[in-house]
Amino acid sequence: MKLSIVIVEYHSVDEIKHCVEGIMAVRPDVEILISSNSQYDEETRDRLVKDFPECRWVFNERNGGFASACI
Repeated sequence: MKLSIVIVEYHSVDEIKHCVEGIMAVRPDVEILISSNSQYDEETRDRLVKDFPECRWVFNERNGGFASACI
C-alpha cells in the first residue's frame, strides 16, 4: 500500500522544504501532495515544481482556507 501525505501550504516554502526533507529521509516511497493557497506568479510556481520534484503541487485559484485546500 502506498502512503500519501497532503500538505496545505500558504507562503511557507521554507517550512515545506524541511517537512519534505524529513519525510523523504524516513519514507522515500511516499507520495507527497502540496495544496498551495498562495497566489504565486507563474515563475515562482515553475521554480517550486522544479525544486520539489518528489512532490505533486496543486496551485489553488484562490485561498479558500484549509478545508477547501484539502478537497
